[in-house]
Amino acid sequence: MMVILPEDNSTDPATKAFCEQWQADYGLSFPVVIDPTKKVSGPFLTGGAQYPVVMLVDKDFKIQYKQTGANDPDLETLIQAYLSL
Repeated sequence: MMVILPEDNSTDPATKAFCEQWQADYGLSFPVVIDPTKKVSGPFLTGGAQYPVVMLVDKDFKIQYKQTGANDPDLETLIQAYLSL
């Protein structure tokens, strides 16, 4: 699990301090990293896609699931299914 944040809440480029605060605010035990130039997240925002971008990537870095926007399905169920493969 990892969160990649390209922007802060004001749509300014994310900073390390913002990511640390985000991680603390949500009590996350996994890494929260910055992507202020959108090098990682940018290619997934084509065709009107919006944040958040949720991807499940397998051990071979193949995208198994992708959802953009806030209307995510039951991600915990999806994650558990992929972890059991």
